[in-house]
Amino acid sequence: MKLLSWLITLPLALVTVFLAIANRHRVSLNLDPFNQENPALALEMPLIFVILASIFLGLIVGAGAVWVSQGRHRKTARQGKSELAALRETPGRETSGRTESEAIALPAVVE
Repeated sequence: MKLLSWLITLPLALVTVFLAIANRHRVSLNLDPFNQENPALALEMPLIFVILASIFLGLIVGAGAVWVSQGRHRKTARQGKSELAALRETPGRETSGRTESEAIALPAVVE
């Protein structure tokens, strides 16, 4: 599994480095949608920074969306853990009305 991880990570890292070298020129990132000629906020930075920042922002937004959507499953798991702990603390409840010898007895082996 570790080899597979390296086989995926190494080519992606090399492609990123090659993109960074090939795109060293600066680009203008215009953050003012209403005034294209004279923007109130524009940033000059290398293109690779724009690409990497976009990828990072997408990862953060995606992780946040998954975390929010999985909240109900985490809540169910917490409730299950607390119910299990409560059942373990209550002696005799897990036998559900059977005597202790009936609850522990194993079935006979038929050959």
